[in-house]
Amino acid sequence: MKMNLPNRRKTAAEDRKKQSRWRWASHAQKLLLFIITLTLITGCETIPTSSITPKPWKNEQQATEQYPHLTEDKPPAHIALLLPFDGVFADAGNAVRNGFLSAWFKDAKGAKRPRITIHNTMGANVQLVYKEAISAGAEFVIGPLDKPSVALLEELPQFPVPTLTLNNGKEASMQNNRNTVETLILTRIPAQNSPPPQIGATKAPLYQFTLSPEFEAGQAAQRARYDGHARAAILTPQTPWGQRMEHAFATAWEQLGGIIVDSRSFPAELKEISATVERLLKTDTDCILMAAFPREARQLQPQIKFHHMGNRPMPVYTTYHVFSGVVNPLLDEDINGIIFADMPWVLEQHSGNQSSLRNLVTSTWPESTSKYSRFYAFGIDAYRIIPYLPGLRFRNSPNFKGETGELSVDSQGHVNKQSLWAVMQRGKPVPDKNGPQYEQHKKSIERDG
Repeated sequence: MKMNLPNRRKTAAEDRKKQSRWRWASHAQKLLLFIITLTLITGCETIPTSSITPKPWKNEQQATEQYPHLTEDKPPAHIALLLPFDGVFADAGNAVRNGFLSAWFKDAKGAKRPRITIHNTMGANVQLVYKEAISAGAEFVIGPLDKPSVALLEELPQFPVPTLTLNNGKEASMQNNRNTVETLILTRIPAQNSPPPQIGATKAPLYQFTLSPEFEAGQAAQRARYDGHARAAILTPQTPWGQRMEHAFATAWEQLGGIIVDSRSFPAELKEISATVERLLKTDTDCILMAAFPREARQLQPQIKFHHMGNRPMPVYTTYHVFSGVVNPLLDEDINGIIFADMPWVLEQHSGNQSSLRNLVTSTWPESTSKYSRFYAFGIDAYRIIPYLPGLRFRNSPNFKGETGELSVDSQGHVNKQSLWAVMQRGKPVPDKNGPQYEQHKKSIERDG
């Protein structure tokens, strides 16, 4: 079949556009890989740009008294990134770094990007690494990532420059979860009368941003209370992680005024889970708070459905750990009905709206982005939120719409993450229309195109 001349020209033009896009993507990836390689060899001596002109202070006097240097509202010209690149945290550290540099690479063209220096914290004295980074001229420090290193850093008598740690050294109090169900907004909000952290003579702000499982467990408990449940049963694995989750579920639930009617754990080899679930469901519970990974959840949820005798399905609330991040209806059909919160970066990846940043990340690191996608998003937001931190903390700025969720900063410097709620249907996560933020997020997507 012959193609007429106009169609041939149109097809040729489309092919040229595609080839041009692929060439650009290829060049971008090569440049990004070169930058990352350079950071590991030399510490990343790059000088590029920035960003956003912050809004004026809402309370200038308060800001001047508490944090004098912040009134300049100057974005940092030099950022130090402290991460582990060896040992058990290496994969997470690499993913955070790659996400961070991807966001840096995609930052506004034509303006100066900040200089980035990268420091390996694994096996090092993190306090010494921190001081060396500042001595080298860093105006803002991000990291460390692992909890022990953050705890050690928190022991410093002062923080000379603004610092954003990527974990909590000590778990933040969940006393704020005593909010009434009517005022729940599914974020951790410490008591308003809590004083700012004591961070030394210079009073440079300390911010903390975390993906801690305990925080995710708190969100699940909050959502269950928001839905009107009062009597919960807890189901967690017989592991140290499971014990942490059980404690987090129970603490959050009781602080929200709920009652724990039973708490049971299941062995790692998943033996006798049928009997465990049956005993759990014999209690007078109206919902289950569950901590599980995909393999475990695929066996637990069918047992819950089998042993539950009520007219309606037993509501099961859990954390993002239940979803691998890769849509697999064949395997995940067994966890239909489970309600969980996850990042926009994960839940929206299969929508038709693919950003150029996501395309860059997934095409540059195709093997690791699926397994460590949440850490990539974590790194992206760690970079992008920097210019907004003072406004979020002191000026009641609107929440920052990030890849990890909608972010806010409380008076203590904690970066709070409001995730998206999803429910598993036909083996796929779909937006939970009963979630408290569903309509707001839907309007946001429509507004942003």
